[in-house]
Amino acid sequence: MYVIAEIPSQATTPELYKIVSQHMIHGPCGLANPKSLCMQDGKCSKKYPKEFSEQTVQLLDGYPMYKKSNSGSSVQRSGVILDNRWIVPYNPYLCCTYSAHVNVEIHSSVTAVKYLYKYVYKGHDRVMASIQSDEHNEIQNYVDARYMSASEACWRIFHYDLHDRSPAVQRLAVHLPGQHTVLYKDGKAVEALQTSKDTTLTAWFKANQEIPETRNIHYHLFPEHFTWNV
Repeated sequence: MYVIAEIPSQATTPELYKIVSQHMIHGPCGLANPKSLCMQDGKCSKKYPKEFSEQTVQLLDGYPMYKKSNSGSSVQRSGVILDNRWIVPYNPYLCCTYSAHVNVEIHSSVTAVKYLYKYVYKGHDRVMASIQSDEHNEIQNYVDARYMSASEACWRIFHYDLHDRSPAVQRLAVHLPGQHTVLYKDGKAVEALQTSKDTTLTAWFKANQEIPETRNIHYHLFPEHFTWNV
């Protein structure tokens, strides 16, 4: 895989030229668009436009300065003429395959490991939403809503593990008859006792009565062969 940060030839690769022109150009920002989202303190936070360079040069921060020749190639976007200095690094194969913004970077520093782990293990993004009734404007209900990002959605689609425990621990209940823990609301203790589910201990006793194969399995080894339907 290789990375390019220049405008492709419209004559030889028209499809790639179209994709790069639509998806792989940063801006315009700066004086041409001071209200751009990347602008911070009057400067582009992504450090665009980059400098012209006739060859790729490795910088001290781990990222290279990609080749951006002053060839005269340009693309017009939002009424502004943009040259190679505004091109986001890309891979031609990925751009043509997905026809989307696919930023590809070459990083040679150990901080790349931190960058990758940050997105894989950063956990769920969360957002605070406010719900207000039209009939009762004086009451505001706040809901801590869950937002699933694209990276988490992809992680779940491929059925990757979201968490792990080492060593795995299964809590096994130990209690006398009728003395298991029951959760109930005030005034509903009787109903909670009548509808309480089996504990791991009582379920183990029932399994021994109904499944002959389980009678030779000790209680602490039961989770290695069966799971509880809670």
